[in-house]
Amino acid sequence: MDRYNREILLIAPDSPERQLWVDGLATNGWNIHFATELSQLNAYKNSLDPAVILADCELLNRKEVTQLLAVCQEFGEGTATVPVLAEDSTDHVIHCIRHGANDVLIKPFQIEELISVLSRASGLKQALRDRQMYRDQLELANHELKESLKVLRQDQLAGRQVQRSMLPKTPQHHKQYTIAHHIIPSLYLSGDFVGYHVLLDRYLIFYFADVSGHGASSAFVTVLLRFMLNRIIRRHVLHHEEENLAKAPLGLAESLNRQLLATGLDKHMTLFAGSIDTRKHVLRYVVGAQMPMPIIVTDGKAEFLPGKGKPVGLFEDASWDVQEMSLPEQFSLFVVSDGVFEHMEGDSLSDKEQQLLHLAETKGSTLEGICEGLGLEGVVDEALDDISLLFVSRN
Repeated sequence: MDRYNREILLIAPDSPERQLWVDGLATNGWNIHFATELSQLNAYKNSLDPAVILADCELLNRKEVTQLLAVCQEFGEGTATVPVLAEDSTDHVIHCIRHGANDVLIKPFQIEELISVLSRASGLKQALRDRQMYRDQLELANHELKESLKVLRQDQLAGRQVQRSMLPKTPQHHKQYTIAHHIIPSLYLSGDFVGYHVLLDRYLIFYFADVSGHGASSAFVTVLLRFMLNRIIRRHVLHHEEENLAKAPLGLAESLNRQLLATGLDKHMTLFAGSIDTRKHVLRYVVGAQMPMPIIVTDGKAEFLPGKGKPVGLFEDASWDVQEMSLPEQFSLFVVSDGVFEHMEGDSLSDKEQQLLHLAETKGSTLEGICEGLGLEGVVDEALDDISLLFVSRN
């Protein structure tokens, strides 16, 4: 027995011919129900769900055949109707087909032909059931997918609020210095992160990180990064470690590297971290594969800061050199993430870096000028990649 419905309703007067059909059907696994007249069909409509109705129409006139086929249509969806005709009349066959017959048998026929026609007709019932089952499964999958997307979107929105709440107020001013930032996530969450603090009323500490990848996993690392840095900063402040702060960011990249590797998250990041002694006006910084390099503008001339270093979170024994430079009375420094390249025109990375230098020289006195020059005004969250900017100036 295969998976097809083998229920058949046989409408035929009791006769040796009907018994011959019954024997053949039973031999081939069909479960047979009988009716001898039209009135019996009404009783079956609510209690029987046959795959096929086989109706001997030899003794019926055209009107009675029409009535019979009409009642057969009232059975469940997919129940096939096969009338048996006594003459090979094209007109009669067309009449049956037009009134709902799925196939027609013409007497006389062999049992093999009967089984073949019924098997083909019963496939319609199974095909409809399969289609409905697949439709139900698809609707269920779509419903579950929509619910999952709804939950995911809610999670992402909540995460976005958490991530925004961790960002510092922008802009901030301390003595002659101004520091500000601007972040445009490509998704709800961003793998870019900036932070800055004024410690002991002297040291302007800032960092700019771009975690590999996008979305929630990268955003979670930025939260972890914020926690790591806050713990270091809090320790310096609580213990008034001015001597250590004077050396900042010495050892910072190494500490973050160890902690990030220990998490086993398989995430790394580029990093630019700096400290400005606002009394001596000295900038100290480390570079962890930051691309493009930070740009400093002095006397109207823009240039990339020197320095290089490996990304943080990839190499166990990596170390980073601290660069140091005296700051002029007026300067501006800005850092952008590599996502800005996706927003710029140009044939090569070198072309785009030259555009950044030119932009810094012409509009680099304010963060707003840089954003305007990059065409980021009004861009909220449809960037191709996370875009972040950090701006520091002294006036």
